Amino acid sequence: MATISIGRALPRPYELVRSVVRPAQRVFPGQLLAAVVREYRQEYQVQCDIERVTALDDRLLRDIGLSRGEIEHVVRDGRQADTAPQDDLLAALGRKR
Repeated sequence: MATISIGRALPRPYELVRSVVRPAQRVFPGQLLAAVVREYRQEYQVQCDIERVTALDDRLLRDIGLSRGEIEHVVRDGRQADTAPQDDLLAALGRKR
């Protein structure tokens, strides 16, 4: 099975720490580790979802109202104006809102 590269690597641990901890914020090591693991898992899930949607053929993408250029945006941020195709996409991935 071929691997699909989407051009974005998983974040490095120090990037996760920066995204979780604000400057001058007191954080205990256990909380920090839990937050970093949570952020890493979330990013990993997004990457897996992007790969799964990218593997769909153009006809199926067109049926759910997506183009290849919109995949990452829709998986990460969803759609603001029209949520019906996003719901179809999440259902195809087996996830709920």
